[in-house]
Amino acid sequence: MAEDSYFAVTWRDPEAGGSTTLRCRKVQDSDLGVGFICLSDFVFEGGRLLNPVEDALRTRLAGTRRLHLNVFSIQQIAEVGATPGLALTGRSNLVILPSHTD
Repeated sequence: MAEDSYFAVTWRDPEAGGSTTLRCRKVQDSDLGVGFICLSDFVFEGGRLLNPVEDALRTRLAGTRRLHLNVFSIQQIAEVGATPGLALTGRSNLVILPSHTD
């Protein structure tokens, strides 16, 4: 992984009532066991515009060093470039997974 890149991890989040995306610099195996991954070194935008979703996630994760997620709740992990909000240049970079709603 390049120094200036990060991962965008999307998972089904029961607390948020839907899907949540978090940007982080490290994704690795969790010490909790085979069924978990560990996210750390979170990346948040620091611009002038307030993003309420990201601000709520930042508040929720305040003081959190590592987040352990069940692998079955993860929908997508994408390694992206240095600038948060980087525009995708082609449809080949986009992965859409089917969503089941009950």
